[in-house]
Amino acid sequence: PLIIGVGVGENFIASDIPAIIEYTKKAIYLLDNEIGVIKKDSVEIYDKEDKLTPNRIEYLPFEAVAISKLGYKHFMLKEIHEQSDVVRNILSGKLLSKNDKIRLEEFKLNKEQIKNIKRVQIIACGTSLHAGMIGKYIIEKFAKIPTDVEPSSEYIYRDTIADENTLVIGISQSGETADTITAIKQEKANNAHIVIITNRADSTMARLADSLLPVNAGIEVSVAATKSYMAQLISLYLLAMYMMEQKFDSFDLEEVTTQKQELLE
Repeated sequence: PLIIGVGVGENFIASDIPAIIEYTKKAIYLLDNEIGVIKKDSVEIYDKEDKLTPNRIEYLPFEAVAISKLGYKHFMLKEIHEQSDVVRNILSGKLLSKNDKIRLEEFKLNKEQIKNIKRVQIIACGTSLHAGMIGKYIIEKFAKIPTDVEPSSEYIYRDTIADENTLVIGISQSGETADTITAIKQEKANNAHIVIITNRADSTMARLADSLLPVNAGIEVSVAATKSYMAQLISLYLLAMYMMEQKFDSFDLEEVTTQKQELLE
């Protein structure tokens, strides 16, 4: 990805927000086939036909403190300690108590459409792929839908089978994982419903989503994923149990209540 930071008397080019957040909270995200002409006091964006397009300035929802270690020895230690807050943020408004049904307004399929899902495909790379491997067991356990997990780097090089009754879940911390983006586009063309679980609601994958489940873990500076991985797992639990509650009129209430209580604790 390429972003343009818009400042006063200065502009910036970077691949990610942490590089510019100290200097500006305004940014333009370049789309595919666009060209940016950046000068000290101006920004011009042209499309592939060399036509000038309006600047799409977005305000970044982060403060410079987000890239500070806040007294911790290193970012990984800081981000490990942030996990409990991240889990609370994800559950807020979605899981109110162990006796309430899960609320997941971001998931755009209705009850009948969920009942018609015949297959789930989880596509990811790296740490997100490992979250997907656990997600397979969670979805099959609660939603009772056959689920496949595959590295997107392998997925894009074969003929894949998906249709309107397939739920495709793309997982990425950054939302900019190139192979996963390619795989998502591949299955979007096959009319599969695309769910994106990402830490970046402003990313390329987020813009491809039919249902977007942002994990809201904040900026993760450490290369080794900590809080974003935990956030992905919690999101998969919420999605699996939500589909179960929408799909079935009766289920093992005690088991589900116990699982919800554990999440809340």
